[in-house]
Parts: sequence; structure tokens; C-alpha cells
Amino acid sequence: MIRSMKRILITGACASLALAGCAKKKTTTTTGGGSSWLVGENGLMADLRITGELGAGYDLDDNHDLLGITCRGLDTAFVVGELGTMLRTFDGGDSWEVIDLGTTATLRSVASGGVTWEGAASPGTDSIYVAGDRTLMMSSDSGATWTHLPGEAAHDWLAVAADRTAVTAFALDTAGEVWRYDAAHAAGAMIASLPAARVVTTSRDGAHLAVAGSGDAILRSDDGGATWRSVELGRALELEDAWVTGAGVVVAVGAGGTIARVDAQDAVAITAPATATLRAVHLDSRGQGVAAGDAGTVLTTIDGGATWTQLHLALTGTVLGVDEVSSDGAL
Repeated sequence: MIRSMKRILITGACASLALAGCAKKKTTTTTGGGSSWLVGENGLMADLRITGELGAGYDLDDNHDLLGITCRGLDTAFVVGELGTMLRTFDGGDSWEVIDLGTTATLRSVASGGVTWEGAASPGTDSIYVAGDRTLMMSSDSGATWTHLPGEAAHDWLAVAADRTAVTAFALDTAGEVWRYDAAHAAGAMIASLPAARVVTTSRDGAHLAVAGSGDAILRSDDGGATWRSVELGRALELEDAWVTGAGVVVAVGAGGTIARVDAQDAVAITAPATATLRAVHLDSRGQGVAAGDAGTVLTTIDGGATWTQLHLALTGTVLGVDEVSSDGAL
């Protein structure tokens, strides 16, 4: 059930919102890059321009922590957070609706499909997945109706990821188990396990997957989850989020400003371009990306995560989620 949101977002100050990563207005650039929306604690929501500056931001008049965001194309975005919070916009953030999922459980992650470079919808592009405490749900119509996925109530779910079509989704539970959901696995299938994992991520073509968390290794697959291998990082890390590109490069971020980059041949490079814990990361096919976390820390890259530059922005809250607005959606 969807109820109209009393709070209509008009361009305004960032206020206390902690959302970051989805730009409010369409962004056109000569490089093809897009703006980002950042989300986070106490209702933080802000837009980060491709120029590295903050946009006007959004005042949601809400102090619930916002934990995850996914953007689809230039105008559509979905946000989830604590106390069952779920929001959606179809007009680039000019207005938002509250989606009532019938729960007050913490919703930790949301995933959607994408569109092609030409703007055409991919099959299943209206599909959305939401993961949280004893909550794992799927909508095939952009949130109008919802289906509870098998095994939902038996687990607390930390993360969910989907390929471009959103026909296949991968969900991670608190035991570190990765479950695959698609037409061939109607009941869900456990396909991998990594103790103390915090995130599962997939490339937009669904070929590459990675699982990361606390420890000295990550898991990765280059065949859609059919087979997996462990990649040793060289030392124990506390990784909070990760992204895998279509070329099979994994970039994971975590405590102490750590960024671990694992290339397609499993070569590992670990840097710490910041000191604050990084909790969210996003890259696109052009090699541009954003990492963000505690105390409003935001870093950008233009070379696929090989090097990073810290931005000095007027953000004070913790950023917990990030995604890019682009003509082809999240990449």
C-alpha cells in the first residue's frame, strides 16, 4: 500500500538529512557523468554535483536514518531506512511518496534494475528488491504491489543486489550466506557463504559478484555465482560496502578510511585516503565514483578507484548510502 507523503520536497537546504547520491534535477555533461545522491543518518539527503559541489539538497522533515538508495535513470529513486521507512520519487526528488510495507523493521538495502544508454527499459526494469530485518520483498511494478520472497522471515538480511534487468537478485543474511532469487530458483538458493560478511554486490550484467565484510579475504565470482573463489587481502580489514564493475574490478571501503581494490586478476591494492570510516561506495562505467562515510567524509575517483580525492563539503552527518543519477541508471 502506498500513502501520499505529507512532506513534499522542494529545493532547499540539506538541513539534517543524511541522504547522498541522487541529484534532484537532470544533469547533462559533456563527459556523460551524472550527479550523485547521498543518504544517511537523521534523514540526511544531499545531491553531489559532478563538479564536486553540493546541490541545494532536500529537507524531508524526518530524522529516521536512511540506510540505502538506488536510482533508476534520471528521475526515479528508492530509499530505505529504519522503522520500515521506504520512499520513492519519479520526478528527480521534486516530490516523494512513502511506501508502506506494513513493517517497522529496519530496512537496510534496496536494489533496482536499469535502463540502456538509449533510455529504453531493460526487461524487468520495474522490479525492486528490499532487504532488512526479517524482511526480503520484491515488487515488479515499482512499488505498487509487493511479494514476500521465500525464506524471508527466517533471516535478518543485510544487503540485496540486482543485475540490470532486476530479474535476478542476490541477498546476504547476517550469517554471511548469499542467496540467489530468480525464475529458476523460485524458493531461493544459497550459493555462497563468508562469515562476518556485510555486503554482496553484482555487476550490472550479472556476471561478476563480490562478497566482503570483516576478515582477511573477500569472495568473488565471474560466472554469475555458479563458482566462487576466495581472494586473500593480505591483512584483516573491516569492510562496510563494495562495488564490482563490468570489468570485474572490486572496490571495497571500510574502517579507517580504507579502500581495497581487487582487479580482475585478483591483484590487491589497499590504501587509506581518509581517516574516517567509509560506509558506501559507487562506481560507474567511466571510472568515476564516490565513497562516503562518517563525519560527512566524501571522496571521489575518476580512474576506477585507483586514486581518490577527498572533498571538503558542508556535510556533518554520517553518509550510509550513495548512488548515481545517469541516463543508464546505476552501473
